[in-house]
Amino acid sequence: MILIDSRKARLYSLLHHYEAGGYSMSKKAKQIFPFANESDSLGIGGLTIENRTDRISLYGSIDITRDKEGLVHAERLKMLFDDIVAAMKADHLPDRISIKAAEEIANPFAE
Repeated sequence: MILIDSRKARLYSLLHHYEAGGYSMSKKAKQIFPFANESDSLGIGGLTIENRTDRISLYGSIDITRDKEGLVHAERLKMLFDDIVAAMKADHLPDRISIKAAEEIANPFAE
């Protein structure tokens, strides 16, 4: 998709400018594909985004500061939400889903 490629190019440009200011950040920003699996996770600032097949879970907190770092965070969040909305619009959605409670399992590393 041209739209996604142009957004990636904008993010890479922002990251390059951010690093030029002496900050350290990976040029390859991690991306998730909304609702594609139960395993992908993404961190933006102090915010964690977890991918699920029936929902996207967000927790933590983030400050969008009025500086280059804040701009990078805002652009990454905008890209994420644009991708979520696009995935939802491309699907036939029910009026509402029911979410199952998390199932607890024994810790395999516990002694």
